[in-house]
Amino acid sequence: MDTEETILLVDSDDRPLAPGLRSAAVLQMSWRRTSGGVVVDDGLKWVLCHRRALTKDERPGLWVATFGGKSKAGEEPLATAKRELNEEFGLDLDSTSLLHRGKYRSDDRRQFEHLYVVKVDRIMYTIVPDRNEVDDFAWIPIHEVLEKIGNDPLWYNYGYERFLLE
Repeated sequence: MDTEETILLVDSDDRPLAPGLRSAAVLQMSWRRTSGGVVVDDGLKWVLCHRRALTKDERPGLWVATFGGKSKAGEEPLATAKRELNEEFGLDLDSTSLLHRGKYRSDDRRQFEHLYVVKVDRIMYTIVPDRNEVDDFAWIPIHEVLEKIGNDPLWYNYGYERFLLE
């Protein structure tokens, strides 16, 4: 993981500012822009979930039902989401495969998060996770994911999963 990448910093109204180093932005809790979402099977019954690598600087070792990351300087939200899908799961999908569902403001994480739903045929695609990002992954039924994100301490709840999955 390159913690010294340059990311897009924004103000509290999501207006772009000068770029900054990712590690400093995380440490100083600077406002930033992210993109990500959920990957579901085309039958809308399964969610691609993963346990974050232990080397991650945020939420290491926790299971999440989402993919995503911080936007690089000059990167549009859709490009960020596509890059993160490829980095985390090895999925190189066409832009039309990502359905934008809105923007979520997280005051706790100081992020504006562009959210996408990605539907794939889970049998057709081979998941090849980047081990710097992902320790483990699994396709989990949506109803189990919704139960885990609210109750299991090994799972992190970003706050928008229910919106994307229900």
